Amino acid sequence: MVDNIWRSIEILIYILQIISVVLYFVSLELNLYQLEYYTKIIPLLLLIPLVLTTWRRMLFTLGLILTGLGDIFLNQNIWGMSHAIGAIFFILGYISTAFGFYPYKEGYQIGVFTESFLMMLTCSTCVFLIVYRSIKDNIWDVISCIVLLLIHSIVVPSYVAQPIKSYRCYNCQKMGFYGAIIVCLSDYMLIIDVGYKINEGKQGRDGIISAFPLRDYVVMLTYYAGQFMIAWSTRQWSCAERKKLRQTINEQKDR
Repeated sequence: MVDNIWRSIEILIYILQIISVVLYFVSLELNLYQLEYYTKIIPLLLLIPLVLTTWRRMLFTLGLILTGLGDIFLNQNIWGMSHAIGAIFFILGYISTAFGFYPYKEGYQIGVFTESFLMMLTCSTCVFLIVYRSIKDNIWDVISCIVLLLIHSIVVPSYVAQPIKSYRCYNCQKMGFYGAIIVCLSDYMLIIDVGYKINEGKQGRDGIISAFPLRDYVVMLTYYAGQFMIAWSTRQWSCAERKKLRQTINEQKDR
């Protein structure tokens, strides 16, 4: 009975997420700025009741709240430091999420972590070099950009290098590191786009043209998909328990 209630809650939240994503893209097409503002963060915040009631990972929940605050600040021009403040919230959110998945008993696979960290650090360095000329006049933008890119270089390996154990569902676990890579890619595109617009403004142009076509659609769809995949990976423990329980029941039937 309880399981059926949770499944109903899950399905309802999935439906609300899809509706809010559709409304967000409709608001982009029709320039409905108020609708855009609210629907942008709703799909992310709707993951919170899933994690609290169904997937039960408290640090991940905190990470969702912090990244939601980051989205709010990135949508506002507050004290001329909006992007820096938003980046700080995102950094704290990503750190909180990574701690939620930290394998306290086993630790990471060190070799995998080191290799993936060096790969991510190389990619992050390239992104920073692309935007540096645009942000170099604002020390807060430089610092927040460096820290955000460094955090991604650490957080992505923290998902990739998770230990493979029998009490973790490996399929759910893979969703986590695929999601972390997709979220990182989304942030890379966002950072490059912001740097491009800042540079356009310095050149005397309006600075509102995106660095690449369909920017809002590409950045937000990858972001939503990545966050959902990371959230789904919190099932890896409960999913493994259910598989073990089914296996035990089947073994008892065979006796």
